[in-house]
Amino acid sequence: MDKVFELMKFDEQKISNGFSNQVDEIDEARIEGTEIVEGVVYDGMGDTDTPYIKAIQKDMDEYKEDVFWYSDTTKTKLTLAIDNKKLLNWLRKNGIGLLKDGKSNTSSFYEVSLRDGIIDKENRDTMKQLVMKYFDKQNATLWEDEDRYGVYKEGKTGDMWSKMEVTNKIFNFAFNVNTYKSQISYVMENKSYVYDTLPLLNDNQDNVYIPFKNGVVHITKSSIKLMKYNELDKKNKGLVWSSSIIQKDISVQDMNEGLFEKFCRLATSKRNSVRLPSGTDWVNGYEQNEDVFKSLKTAYGYLISKYNNPSEPVAPIFIDGEAEIGLEEGRNGKSVVMGSIEYWKEVAYQSGKSYQSSKSSGGRFQYSNVDIDTGFVYMNDTPEWFDMEDLYDRLSDDFEVGGKYKNKFIIPKKLKPKMGITTNYPPRVKGGSARHRMHITPFGNYWLTCKEKGERPSSNKHLGKMMFEDDFSKDDWNDFYNFGFECVKLYLNEGLHKCNTEGINLKGLITKWEDGKDDGLVRWLVDGIENNSIKGLSSGNGVERYSFHNTFIKEISDVMVKHKWMNDEKKFYKMTFDVCKTLGYKYNESKSHLGDTANARRHFIKNKTTSKNDEWICITNK
Repeated sequence: MDKVFELMKFDEQKISNGFSNQVDEIDEARIEGTEIVEGVVYDGMGDTDTPYIKAIQKDMDEYKEDVFWYSDTTKTKLTLAIDNKKLLNWLRKNGIGLLKDGKSNTSSFYEVSLRDGIIDKENRDTMKQLVMKYFDKQNATLWEDEDRYGVYKEGKTGDMWSKMEVTNKIFNFAFNVNTYKSQISYVMENKSYVYDTLPLLNDNQDNVYIPFKNGVVHITKSSIKLMKYNELDKKNKGLVWSSSIIQKDISVQDMNEGLFEKFCRLATSKRNSVRLPSGTDWVNGYEQNEDVFKSLKTAYGYLISKYNNPSEPVAPIFIDGEAEIGLEEGRNGKSVVMGSIEYWKEVAYQSGKSYQSSKSSGGRFQYSNVDIDTGFVYMNDTPEWFDMEDLYDRLSDDFEVGGKYKNKFIIPKKLKPKMGITTNYPPRVKGGSARHRMHITPFGNYWLTCKEKGERPSSNKHLGKMMFEDDFSKDDWNDFYNFGFECVKLYLNEGLHKCNTEGINLKGLITKWEDGKDDGLVRWLVDGIENNSIKGLSSGNGVERYSFHNTFIKEISDVMVKHKWMNDEKKFYKMTFDVCKTLGYKYNESKSHLGDTANARRHFIKNKTTSKNDEWICITNK
């Protein structure tokens, strides 16, 4: 295994019995005035200044540097105690440091370890395990030697603390909660790292690196290659989060359609318009939707990549694309696909059912399970009222992590986790900024129909086995990861492919303006624009605003009781502009040079009768 992929190891020679025996021989040789070099005894005439003896002395000094326990004689009863500062120094020497979110002394920090190109999270428990693991492997005779681990219980003669006594003390040791943070900050100050400048093996717009047990898969626009870590050029070498190393051996191969790819293809398929003869299997009523499938693949590649494009802060949204308004059922495979990112990255799961708005009191700790090495925040099954504006800051700016019992820590925007959403409801959007931060992929109902027919996806008719379970073979996993590589490559080449989402957008507008009841308000406007059935709206200066609103009220008067806001002219025009922006209609296009808002595009014509300026609206089909 490549060195970068080996987790922390201890010096086996130093902690072996054989080494201890060798040290005993050397001690005897020193006493007799001899020296042992590569197993051969030489007459050293008692000279302790030879290079070999100096090396032995240095080694013994290193042993004494490891000793952070001492006899506490200040109390009535003699006790074994731990020197916090020396223990922290030992930890620092053995790879522990601090990862800060800034350069100031007051910056928040997390304990981390950096060894052999791997960075890992640490805490008081894992650091104690590190210490225990190390000293548990040491030979007990070292505690009997005052030149090594031996510490007298009292004075400079008599009994010494045994290995068992010391290791039990370490096992039961706990840092003082009130002083630990200040102590470790002081001791580790010269071994601290700032997250923004941490030399991580990170992705960019042209390169994606995915570490596995047996190497790193390097993906570019033109190639997918497996290489050893030491084969990466110096410019691209960097630290790898331990949690980001996929614990499987991978081989890059020509694509075969694996089970996961087949699942995705069927999940994005659509019903064809051909009437099936009686007795025909229902699966023949579906055909592949290349447009939506491509949207899914580029979204999946985007989520696998660690690169955060500052000009493209996007959250992919997998949505129920065929359910009728008010009958959203789910179970169409979107959660399976989005959830599979856990096999690529560290995932922080956010339940949509318990989601709280960032404006609410509970929303402060909405992301308390996000950690410094989290690669993906998965928001599953968001509610009908969910508003994309709530994610605006998370997608655009640095990402703050922490919670009630955790330090607040700022992850820089270039290293923050990706975000993805699954939902049965079109997200509500109040402004264009939030709309640009969505990438919608509508899922069909193939897998829902499968369930309704009483069939299992794992049957031979469909996949033949359960995905990601025990019977998911090595070849299945290899197919799964290679499909992901192809998705990344496609994303690098084409970016996020926008598929046709008009049906979804229309449902979203209806949900937003009609409380999900589809009473015809939005459809009246859409039909009028699409079919040019609203007299004068699409020609010349359009129609006068007041008369346009009156026409709307007259033709939709039967639902006035349900939607009293219809009498509000300002709200009606908010809906009108929202419909135009969402569905791509041209709203007062002659004024487009003034801006992309309703106010910027207001168009006035002087009324010859009243000498006042009347507002006019012209809307044309895209």
